[in-house]
Amino acid sequence: MIKLNRPSEPKILCDNAEGWTQNLMELVKKYGDYKSIPKAEKEAALKFYRHEEIRTALRDSSSGKCAFCEGIPAETGFAEVEHFHPKSLYTDKAFEWNNLLYSCKACNNSKLSHDTQKEPIINPYDLDPRDCFTYTDVMIQPGAGVLHSMAEKTIAVCGLSGKRLISARAAILASFRIFEVDLREALDEFDAARTATSMKNKAAKISDSLCTIEQLTHPGARLSGYCSYLLENSAAYHQARQRLQEYTDDTL
Repeated sequence: MIKLNRPSEPKILCDNAEGWTQNLMELVKKYGDYKSIPKAEKEAALKFYRHEEIRTALRDSSSGKCAFCEGIPAETGFAEVEHFHPKSLYTDKAFEWNNLLYSCKACNNSKLSHDTQKEPIINPYDLDPRDCFTYTDVMIQPGAGVLHSMAEKTIAVCGLSGKRLISARAAILASFRIFEVDLREALDEFDAARTATSMKNKAAKISDSLCTIEQLTHPGARLSGYCSYLLENSAAYHQARQRLQEYTDDTL
């Protein structure tokens, strides 16, 4: 999970949210509660929150990834507009812009109708996940501090420690460890270089390697939050960055 910035409310929602909400609440009143509304009538009243203009704005704001697990829909399954506070419990928020986000079906199915007001979970539009989570190898864990309980609940409710994500993190971790080994070898070769030309060539190779691995932390990259954690805690990466900076400073 990474920090997201919510864009401006789409015009279609600005213009129609009040009317759509009123129509839905009239159905609740007519049938006694949300769950009692006949399926066809419920779907006809709710379908507007999936409007392409709304979906596109949310998808773009989360870099095309699930707001919870950072899964890419092509890999994790169909992605959809999700209600942070479930519409079955908070029906009046069904068309509220601040209550919508882009979620993969796996996270949505895991979250279901969890009451996010009684038992809050992390909303990446409101809180920075870097302040909420940490990792041990491939396992996500709640960070220390005041958000510990909320982060722990988020992991459980959204299935962030499930097999599908453990496997994905494991593949990234294996590649990252290989990168660290290659980087240490490249540093040894750089330090052993005896000519200016050789040092320049090896420095360029290290720079290219660092740029390549840093691309994994870009918002649109798969599991970029986890990749950022690995990079931030990699001694080999920081050593290479420092050594490269020292070389650059010396040659200017």
